[in-house]
Amino acid sequence: MFWIKIYGLKASLPSPRDLCLLGKSNSPFLLELFCGSAGVCAQFRLLGGRALGVDHLLNHHKLKSAAVKLDLTEAWVQELVFKEIASGQVDAMHLGPPCGHPPDIVPHC
Repeated sequence: MFWIKIYGLKASLPSPRDLCLLGKSNSPFLLELFCGSAGVCAQFRLLGGRALGVDHLLNHHKLKSAAVKLDLTEAWVQELVFKEIASGQVDAMHLGPPCGHPPDIVPHC
């Protein structure tokens, strides 16, 4: 179980691994951070694994696999991810950090 904040409240939810019930229970679990359309998750599931994507922007029209909308710049989300990794339930991870940059962080030349 893990905690998630919803409108300033905390709610107990099943772990991400439990949310991805597709596939065999003993199949490996992939956590994809900065998943975009969750394409890596989709391919991992085709190979028999279970997977969950995480990103702050999800395009439901292009989403290819299960994903949750969480802002990884929030401290509580980072803590949630670290706890899930430390639990030993994550067998593999894929990180695809954004390749662009917001204009307010890096000034234009």
